[in-house]
Amino acid sequence: MKYYNNKKQKRKSLSLIFYSDPRHGWLEVELNTIKELGISKNISHCSYQNNKYAYLEEDLDANIFLDACKAAEFLVEQNEIHLDPCFIRRLNPYTQL
Repeated sequence: MKYYNNKKQKRKSLSLIFYSDPRHGWLEVELNTIKELGISKNISHCSYQNNKYAYLEEDLDANIFLDACKAAEFLVEQNEIHLDPCFIRRLNPYTQL
């Protein structure tokens, strides 16, 4: 994920990856960004994490994150990667920071 200030508009920009497999999808987000937005308690156990990233499930948690980004006036760009099988299913469930 790239994280930088958009100097022209003075807004933070995020370049994120949306991973999907044949059954589901997840938005990869740095754990620090979730903490910065103050939404860590709103993310469900249906999402996953490793030491650096949370993989927010597409049905609820990714939308909670994207709504928080909109409220914070972050610019968000998403790129999709489809994997079968997807490594995310082998990660630990998300736990509140």
